[in-house]
Amino acid sequence: MRLFVSAVLLTSTFAISACSGYDVDVVWTIDGTEPAALCSSLPEGTDVHFSIRSRDVANSANAAVTETSTTAACADGGAKLSTGPFAEIVAELRSDDVIVGVAPPVSVTPGAPDQGYGADGTDVATIDLRVTSGSVFATLTVVGDSCADAGVDNFTVSLFEIPEPRTLVPVDGAVGVDVACTDGAAVFSHAGLRVSGQYVVQATASAGGTSYGTPSSGAGFVAAAATFVTVDLQAR
Repeated sequence: MRLFVSAVLLTSTFAISACSGYDVDVVWTIDGTEPAALCSSLPEGTDVHFSIRSRDVANSANAAVTETSTTAACADGGAKLSTGPFAEIVAELRSDDVIVGVAPPVSVTPGAPDQGYGADGTDVATIDLRVTSGSVFATLTVVGDSCADAGVDNFTVSLFEIPEPRTLVPVDGAVGVDVACTDGAAVFSHAGLRVSGQYVVQATASAGGTSYGTPSSGAGFVAAAATFVTVDLQAR
């Protein structure tokens, strides 16, 4: 059963009564797929934020305008929004007020006679959100062993983006990070990566008088909404 959420958080002072009174059902996908699985890989608390710009009449420079906003949980997959007779809906994926995904604006016309308000003539507006900001979760191992088995207590990790061949750009806030071996594992994580961007992880550690590190080129990956990689350090 889909849980529909309806809430108005912010209303402008223009023609409130003229632009209210219509319930609009919207459904969304994430990168073209059903949202449940992908939403679970996004940062905890990621939601869908809707900005709604309603008008009392269509295509008129003198139309009264009302601006409202509301949110729904990412994994819900659908919501019921309150709009005016003619409206434009802008949807964004947000995590702690940081935009991590966007979609083109969608126009709805629930006040128009004898037609559905969705783009395909139905009474459901469909939105496809595209993830633009991703996260990496890098498990650090030493010559194939976990940090606990290798006797490594701490790693120093740096993350770089490769905007063009043979060019490494340090990622802000992700250089020289200390990562401890905790509960038998060491995991480096960082959010805010550019989806489809190329990145490398470089790491060093030492134990028992032996130094370990990644190759000078680092361990590479292409960022997605959530990227899980294993970075294996070798003896130097």
